[in-house]
Amino acid sequence: MLFYHNAEPITGSTYMNREPNLTSSTPTPPSILSVPEATISPFNLPTTKPLTTPSYTVSSQISTISREQSIMEAIETNVLQRNVKFDELPQTDNRILALNWLLDEDQMQLDPTDSNLNQRYILALLSFELGPIPNLDLGSIPENAKDSVEWLSGEDECKWWLVTCSVNGDVRVLHLDGSLEPALYLEGTLPPEIGNLNQLTNLDLQSNFLSGTLPSEIGNLNELTVLFLGSNQFRGSVPSELGNLNELIYLDLGYNMFSGSLPSELGLLKELTTLNLESNQFTGTFPWNETSKMTKLCFEYGNSFTGATPAEIECF
Repeated sequence: MLFYHNAEPITGSTYMNREPNLTSSTPTPPSILSVPEATISPFNLPTTKPLTTPSYTVSSQISTISREQSIMEAIETNVLQRNVKFDELPQTDNRILALNWLLDEDQMQLDPTDSNLNQRYILALLSFELGPIPNLDLGSIPENAKDSVEWLSGEDECKWWLVTCSVNGDVRVLHLDGSLEPALYLEGTLPPEIGNLNQLTNLDLQSNFLSGTLPSEIGNLNELTVLFLGSNQFRGSVPSELGNLNELIYLDLGYNMFSGSLPSELGLLKELTTLNLESNQFTGTFPWNETSKMTKLCFEYGNSFTGATPAEIECF
């Protein structure tokens, strides 16, 4: 064992998996946005591949150490951001807690070469960073979603409720909308490692208590079409890397504590149809000159933009 785990796993009843009903009740203050319906193909659970055994005899202790070391190195190389190394982190860091869970408590006991190693670690990290993610009232969800399981269970992460995967097993939707019943009340900061979920199309974190700054690594999510972060407590500036999200259609940053000028790169988001920037502390010029595709546009309330701005559309 390379690290000591001191966090309890999440327990409770189950929730949802594929084809979630992404229409949630309106939070307070109300968001102008609603999550579009996601249609994701069913996912076949992967099998755990055994380690290749050398021709000579190796003790189980050495084999275990080799597995742990290999997994650590794989995650450091492929997942951890900003040149972070596990041996530089305190034992209470959520990145260490997620690693300990993956190595010791996870019933799947993945090998370093398993294809879902990285995304399973990232989802575990989200659970430690934002959670524990509670269970919802099963009476309020569709019947076809009740076969899902709780986060940090021994099941494949594509069966964890509020997670939707593609037929290939890639995470496509995280629908962690705090206005679900009963409310999620997620808090904490968004880890930069979320930028490695590079097949993600829908990230819905609205109506929670998330704080801190928005990690620039979100700009690595090139497939993202929906980014709902409204009604949280995010602060600081909006990273210019959001301008890399060329497929983005829905963007909600409203009802936070963002400040400063919006980066000009956001004006490159040509596919946007819905934009909410209300109730922040933005200043400077409005970066969108072309808004002909937009069907909902709200930005004036609570902000202090200067210069020419377009007319708002369907704000309430």
